[in-house]
Amino acid sequence: MAELADTRATLTVTESTPGPVVVRMAGEYDIASVEPLEAHLDALLRQDTESVVIDMSELRFMDTSGVALLIRIANNFGSLEIRNASALICRTIQALGLSERLGMQRG
Repeated sequence: MAELADTRATLTVTESTPGPVVVRMAGEYDIASVEPLEAHLDALLRQDTESVVIDMSELRFMDTSGVALLIRIANNFGSLEIRNASALICRTIQALGLSERLGMQRG
């Protein structure tokens, strides 16, 4: 398990074989906190897996910088599923028309 952290945001990657890679996003993802995480995102993108589950149960806020990070992950893997996103984050992703592309799951 690897944890990449900013003072306001964390990205924890857990590998499970067999099964999807689980990514836990926590804190606040904005332009200031995402940039340091993206520098380490390459480790996730090098994973040899077809599917990724993103758990947002501890994510409090996400602006378009966080959405860009999600798109980068989605473009790299065959299957992406977002779980436990808050109502605000769900509405943001839906308003951008990305629910299907990002595998949005309710609650």
